[in-house]
Amino acid sequence: MRHWKTLSGPKIHGSDYNPSLVSWCQKSLSFAEVKQNKPHAKLDYKNDKFDFIYIISVFTHLNATLQKFLDR
Repeated sequence: MRHWKTLSGPKIHGSDYNPSLVSWCQKSLSFAEVKQNKPHAKLDYKNDKFDFIYIISVFTHLNATLQKFLDR
């Protein structure tokens, strides 16, 4: 996300369940809105809020049980 600092036009949002990472993003990436989410809950965004979603390496950071829960 930090590479998109000069992007003009779209609003940038981020979400993570790790409070330390969310805090770092909120302090360091002021151009983006970053929220903390719970690993077992839906994200706090309305349906059809986004035109484009970019994710990378999500399941590799979760244990096997949580991966199966989220892959429903």
